[in-house]
Amino acid sequence: MKTGKILAIALFSVALIPAAFAKVNVARYFANNMVLQREAPVIIWGTTTKAGEEVTVSFAGQTVKAVSDKDRNWEVHLAPLAMQKEGSEMTIQGENKIVLNNILVGDVWLCSGQSNMEWLLNNVTGAEEAVREAGKYPQIRAMMVNRLIKNLPLQDIPIRHTWKVCTPDVLKHFSAVGYYCGYARRMYSNISPLSGTILRAASTWKQVYPSGSSTTHGAHVPLKII
Repeated sequence: MKTGKILAIALFSVALIPAAFAKVNVARYFANNMVLQREAPVIIWGTTTKAGEEVTVSFAGQTVKAVSDKDRNWEVHLAPLAMQKEGSEMTIQGENKIVLNNILVGDVWLCSGQSNMEWLLNNVTGAEEAVREAGKYPQIRAMMVNRLIKNLPLQDIPIRHTWKVCTPDVLKHFSAVGYYCGYARRMYSNISPLSGTILRAASTWKQVYPSGSSTTHGAHVPLKII
C-alpha cells in the first residue's frame, strides 16, 4: 500500500512537469535595442514548448494573437509601423511573459560580405574621430550574425552579438564598410526622417532571411542590402 502511494505521487509529479515548464520563446533576432523596419508589415515569430499555446504580442498600440502549431511554431503579423525614434516596449505573452525594451522603428540595413565587410572600423585610418563621436548617435543600432552554411532556410539565426546601442566600444568593433557606406550615420546627421540602423552578416549569404516550414519570415528584416 505504501509503495502504491509513492508511485501515485511520483506519476502525478511527472504529469505536472510539462504544464509547469510550458514556455513561449521568440527568435533571437528579436531583442532589447532592436530596430524594426518602418512602413512594412512586421512578422514576429518563435516557438512554444507545447503545441496549441496562445501567444499575444503587443507593440506600438497593436495587439495580435496566434496559436502555436503542431510543430510548436508561432508567428504574428503587425501592420506597417511608422518611424519611431523613441524606444518602446514589446511584450510577448504566453504562459510566461517576455518583455523587450528600447525598440525603435526605422530602416534596417543588411551588410553582407566577406573579409571586406568584416574589416573593423577600429583598423581604419582616421577611425578615432568616428569612434569618439559614436555616443552622438544612440539611434544607430548594431547586431552581428555568426557564419553558418545551411542548404535550407532557418527558423532562427545564430547571433554573435545581439542588438546594441551605438557607443565607442561597440562601433570600433563593427564593420567599417557597414558604418561608412551603410548611410546610417549620414541619414541620422542630415536630420532625415529615418532611424539609422545596421544589421551585419559576417559572410556572404545566398539565403539571408530566416524562414519557417510554411511561411517565409522576411517582411521585417532588411529591405536594403549593401
